[in-house]
Amino acid sequence: MIRDSLGLLELDSIGYGDICYTRGYSHFYFIYNETKYYFKRTFSLDTIYNELIAEEIAKEFGILCVHYDLASFRGNVGVICEDFVKDGKYQRLSDILYNDSYNNLEQIEQTLKEKYYSDYVVESLMQELINIYMFDIVIGNSDRHVDNLGILENKLGIHFGPVFDNDLMLFDNAVYGNYYSIGVGRNDKNYDGHIVNKFIETYGEEYRDILLSKMEIVSPDNMQRIIKRVEKRIGTELNDYIKEKILKEMAFYYEKMKGVLSRDKSYKRV
Repeated sequence: MIRDSLGLLELDSIGYGDICYTRGYSHFYFIYNETKYYFKRTFSLDTIYNELIAEEIAKEFGILCVHYDLASFRGNVGVICEDFVKDGKYQRLSDILYNDSYNNLEQIEQTLKEKYYSDYVVESLMQELINIYMFDIVIGNSDRHVDNLGILENKLGIHFGPVFDNDLMLFDNAVYGNYYSIGVGRNDKNYDGHIVNKFIETYGEEYRDILLSKMEIVSPDNMQRIIKRVEKRIGTELNDYIKEKILKEMAFYYEKMKGVLSRDKSYKRV
């Protein structure tokens, strides 16, 4: 696959017979060099680089993330990734939970206890899920719905699969509001305060220190370094407008969350 001047891999040479559409031109998979890839169209050019940026953040955070690259096909711009379910069984949370309203830490844990009879498996899965929850806090992602997360069972054991669909990082609901798709408990709506503080009250004060540390991954200085790594990967610089937009929004969100997490009541809350 050849990369164009914008850093996108050109997929136009792929034959129609090699493509299986899942949602029209916006979502499909194809086989290239005996490897299965998925293509997802990006509906806004403002977010086209978000998957790559989130992947770099995930590396520093220490969680598994699908490896993405920019691509274009028949005038559609988006991202591609390899199929991460090469063997074993993958179940989305939508196939495991009783309904979408169960997408919170409390009821997911309850469901896992009913599905797996091993305390070790449930405890391990919950720690992985909490890490994913904190990752979404760090990137300001409110799109981790029940189809964007699942459990992979293979020869390596039972684990949450790598995170994917991170292009709605810095989404308004998280940046300017108080909402992440994965909730803390069934009564979140009754909580008076930022939901992250409910998470800390429920799961332990040590998570405040962990989150404060992890937020430094998206500090203004480190975001500059992350964007440079993305530019090196795609072989070209990001559009100036999009780059400045990402840096400005992340700087605002970084300061806001430092305020939310701070024990110092005099800390300026954005």
